[in-house]
Order: sequence, then C-alpha cells, then structure tokens
Amino acid sequence: MKRFLTTLTLVILVLSVFTFTFTSFPQHASAYSTYQIWGFVKDPNGAAVAGASISFNNASVPGPTTNSAGYFSVNVPAGNYHLYVWPPFNSSFINYDESNFVVNAAMSKNMTLYYGYEISGYINNSSGAPMVGASVLFSVGGVIYGSGHFTGSDGFYYAALQPGTYTLNAHPQTAYDPNYSGPCTYFPTYIENNVAVNGDVAKNLTVGTAQVTPTPTSQPVPTIRPTQNPAPTSTPAPTQPPLPSTSISISPDASTYQVGSTLYFNGKLTDANANPLSGQTVILSYATGGSNNWVQVGSGKTNTAGIYTVQWLIPASGTFAIKAQWMGNSSYQASENTVTLSFLPLQGQNVFFVESNSTITSLNFDSASQTLTFTASGSSGTQGYTKVIIAKTLAPNATGFTVSLDENPINYTVTSQGSNWILSFSYHHSTHQVTVNLASDATQPQKLSTDNTTLLLGVAAAAVAASLLGLLVFRKTHRKH
Repeated sequence: MKRFLTTLTLVILVLSVFTFTFTSFPQHASAYSTYQIWGFVKDPNGAAVAGASISFNNASVPGPTTNSAGYFSVNVPAGNYHLYVWPPFNSSFINYDESNFVVNAAMSKNMTLYYGYEISGYINNSSGAPMVGASVLFSVGGVIYGSGHFTGSDGFYYAALQPGTYTLNAHPQTAYDPNYSGPCTYFPTYIENNVAVNGDVAKNLTVGTAQVTPTPTSQPVPTIRPTQNPAPTSTPAPTQPPLPSTSISISPDASTYQVGSTLYFNGKLTDANANPLSGQTVILSYATGGSNNWVQVGSGKTNTAGIYTVQWLIPASGTFAIKAQWMGNSSYQASENTVTLSFLPLQGQNVFFVESNSTITSLNFDSASQTLTFTASGSSGTQGYTKVIIAKTLAPNATGFTVSLDENPINYTVTSQGSNWILSFSYHHSTHQVTVNLASDATQPQKLSTDNTTLLLGVAAAAVAASLLGLLVFRKTHRKH
C-alpha cells in the first residue's frame, strides 16, 4: 500500500506539472506575438502622401515610411499604442494623432492627413548659434502637435496647425528622450503661451544658453526620429476608396459696398448628394491682389441646413480673394471655394463692386464714356460668373446698360437692391475682356419693359410731329413765292 501511494503521488505531481505547462504556455506566447498592420496614408482628396512616417511611440516598434502610393506595412507586438503619422518634411499636413490604438490581430489601417497653416522658423541661442536636435511642440486642449522632425544644423523647425491659439514648447530632444542618440545642443526649455495661428507664420525663437546639466522631466515625449530608409514592405493591400467629396458655396451680401462697411458671407456645406453637413466650422480668409498670403477673417458653424454666415469689414479699395474652407473630417473630404471681390472708388466713394469666381484684373471706369472695363480669367472648361454692383447715384436707371464679352454683346440680368443695381452674367472660362456701358444707345429687345416701350412710342410720336411741322412750314413758305 505504501508503494502504491508513492506511485500515485508521483503521477499526480507529473500531471500537475503538465497541466501548469499546458495552461501557461499560450499566455506566455501571446505577449510576444506580432501582427501585421498595413494601410494607406492619403490627403483629403484621396491622393497618396509619400514619405509620411508611422510611429507607435515605442522604441521596440520600427517606424515605417509610406511609399509613393502612400502605403505602409509593419509587424507590431500585441498591446496598446499611441499612434502618430508624421507628414513629409516641411509639408503643410497636420500630423495624425490617435491614442489607445489597440493591436490584438492583423488589420488594415488607413489614415488621412489634413492641411493646415504652417508655422516655421529658426531656433538660436542668445549668441546666435543654431540649436541642433531640438523638438518643437504645440499644445491646445491637451492635444499635442508637431512635425516629427528635429532641427538640423541650421536650427530650422516647422509644424502645420489648425487655426487657434497654442502653447509652444521647444526643448533639446535629449532632455526628454534618453534613447535619442542624434546630435543635440542643450538649452533650457523654451515655453511661450498664446501663440496665435490664423495663417502661415514665420517665427524665429531665441532661447537661453545652457548653464547646468539638464534633468529629465515628465514633459510629453516626441516620437522616434523617422526612418530614412524603410525596409521593403509586403505586397500592398487593395487601395481603399477615397472619402466622399463635399461642396461649399460662398456669396457676399451687404446693404452698402463702401470701405468700412460690413459684408456678410453666406454659403452652404453639403456632401456629394447635396445633403447638408451641420455643426461644422467654416473658416473665412482673404488675400490681397494675386498674393497667396491668406489672412483669417473669422469662422462660423453650419446650421441644420448646412448654412453658415461670417462677416467681414471691408478694409480698403482694391481686389481681394475671399476663401471659404472646411478642413474635412474622418468621414468626408475637405472642401473650399474662392470668390474675387474688386472695389473701384470714384469721387471718394466705392460706386463699383465686382464679385466673380473668375480672377478680375485691370478694373477701370471711363467717366467720359460711362464705360466700365475689366479682364476676367479662369480655367478653361469651367463656368464663370460675374456680378457688377453699380451705385444708382451714378446710373439712375438701368435701361441703357449693355454688356460685351470680347466686344460681343451678351445677355445679362439686372435687379434693384436698395441704392444699387446688381448686373449679373455668366460665360465659359478663358481670358475675356468685359465691357459694361452704362449709357449706351444700343437696345436689347429681350430686356425692354413697359416703361421702355412707352419711351420708344413717345420718341416715335415726337418724330412724326416734327415731320408734320416741317411740311406745314414748307407749304407756307411756298405760298409766299
């Protein structure tokens, strides 16, 4: 009996060890399993973004770079990560930021980079020496933005941001990341609050000179330096369809069109099926002349009908490009539209205001001939429109207006709005010379009103009366002889 118990005890021990090993082995293996993550990085229009760096904010996970098709592939251990996509160097894309990205199986992951305003400059110390290996981050509402690139030998930095007010943090990378082994110049962390971004910003930073050995802090850690030469990837997965497109309209409305008065810009944001997109922020910006330096005017949210309103104070005479822009989201592509506004002063007042989706140049008014001329140009194959707002003090009535496109008369419509006439016409885009005559003798039968007809009958009657009078005079004179 004693020998049987000993044998039974041994069997139980062996079974216990086997059971422990069997139940424990899969748990141990899963902790080190890796899964393939692949996908595409594209812009809001569905075009590939090449050279974007993918980071899981973990030194043990390689950071792939998108190829010419915007494709990436990487093997990642199971776990939770903070996923970043850093745009190509010195681009206008805002970085992608997704916290708590869970990896527990192979999956496709497609991401969209949206455009923003660029803030850039150089970091130097008080002696003028450039700071190398510095990271510059911008934070707002707990969200951190950056470029994913550290300053080089010239101290140049940049980032792309949405309009807003940020806290700027510039620091040497070695102060926050002990794993960073690149060249780095130490300087005390530079922090600046209330950095406003409402257009492209050139901003140089002057930082202090190092006095003591830095102590690592708990500040946010930027991502790993992007891989310059990514390893070959596997065969790309099928291309994902682009996000649905959107459309945004823009049109000004005002009671007066003079310097210092307020213009209200109205428009509608819809998807490709004309369904309104509500609760979305539309940004209004303007640029003077033919420049590309956009200045933000303001913003407005779309209502349940997709309609927004933003007001703008007319700053001066001249030509302005006005842009309405929606940045897009994870469900829809971004959208923008531009209108050109030109103000022409006469005797101290803006009596001409031209609105168009064409580029308007050479706006001129000849007071002797009462003729307004300008050039309208646009991309061939598209439809152009122009509205000319004319002060009634200059043209009390609109019956004599004529419009010519490249010296050929065209149809137009004219409506009355307060103290102005609004003359509208459309055309196919190319480059056209437009002439608007306010006192032409030419008539356009399709536009004659009852008043016009009465005027013509009156002229005809006067002509008949003059002829009869001439005949009587002739007969009377003939009798004297």
